[in-house]
Amino acid sequence: MTYSNGSRYQGYWKHGCLYVNHINISQLIDEMRSFNNEIDDTGSLYQRSVKIRKLKYYIYIQIIDSEVHYSQLCTVLLTVLDWLQPEQGNLFINEFIPHTAYQWNILLVAAKNGFVNVVELLLRKFNVNTEIEGIMEYDNQLVPGATAIWCAAASDHLNIVKLLIFHGANINHCTRSKSTPLRAACFFNRLEIVKCLIENGADVEQVSLEKNTCLMISSYRGHLDVCHYLLSKAVDVNARDLEGATPLYYACKKDHFEIVKLLVDNGAINSINSKGETPLKIAALAPQSTIVEYLVNLPDYCSVIERIEALELLSTSFCMYSDATYDIARTYNYLSQAMHLRYVDQHEPFLKIILPSPAIYENYTECETLKELEQIQTMID
Repeated sequence: MTYSNGSRYQGYWKHGCLYVNHINISQLIDEMRSFNNEIDDTGSLYQRSVKIRKLKYYIYIQIIDSEVHYSQLCTVLLTVLDWLQPEQGNLFINEFIPHTAYQWNILLVAAKNGFVNVVELLLRKFNVNTEIEGIMEYDNQLVPGATAIWCAAASDHLNIVKLLIFHGANINHCTRSKSTPLRAACFFNRLEIVKCLIENGADVEQVSLEKNTCLMISSYRGHLDVCHYLLSKAVDVNARDLEGATPLYYACKKDHFEIVKLLVDNGAINSINSKGETPLKIAALAPQSTIVEYLVNLPDYCSVIERIEALELLSTSFCMYSDATYDIARTYNYLSQAMHLRYVDQHEPFLKIILPSPAIYENYTECETLKELEQIQTMID
């Protein structure tokens, strides 16, 4: 059906009313036209403001009533905005909608949900502020300070990101935690949006409040393709956050082996954080045996003593009876590798520092040589 303003609607008829996505479009349009006529016919500025306020809350009620249904919300927004006159809508179009779970306005909710037609209509018809900061929910967490472009980037709506950029949205606008749209795209593995943002001037080295970089969060989350692209843009592979952790540290911690190899190939080093931990050590503690074996066998990645300590630490992860990783054969294997490294130079071996054995261990002491280790190989305890 085509209305007098040129708007076309496709739906189904019921009791003489047109329905689209179970929304009574006929009634909604009639109400909007009635508000418009009343406002236009009112001469008093005070009465006019009262009627515009009533119109605003009518629109809010329609939005709130339909917000839990994606298609219905989109239909309501498109219809309302289509019939809302700019001189009236501009008075409240940027306001937050009351009585909702979070803090958002029409642009924010449209950007998050991917309503590209709604966003286009808002930007074309009204004086929309693209830098309004709302409070949105992503990954089960509230995000204070999220803008429309941040929401679109996080939600994987590339067409809306491009539209907002075209209309001048700040591509580096941060949330309260200093998260940019680029960081959001990296966090949620939105590769095409990452490319779009960087190509349009996004700051690849912008850090969060914890000094966490986009490469760090991509490494932590296991987004290999995003890491590849960021490294192609010459980001700092050895950047450190507030605790001294690097992208490699996060990849090792979360067992993202392919990303570990990628980072090392691009110059990542075995740096020490503020807790005295290295990527190699955190992998051994996890335990991430594949990563440890890879790193200790790299020719120039770490010192001999670092290799030894990592293998010995890794061995302890497989000898706990209560642990799901219990494997005494692997414990012996890693201890044996470490011991061989201790005596690779017979003239200057890396000798162990043997501490007194507590009574709980029945006065057993650590093995100091490979021969001693071989002698206890078959011991149950």
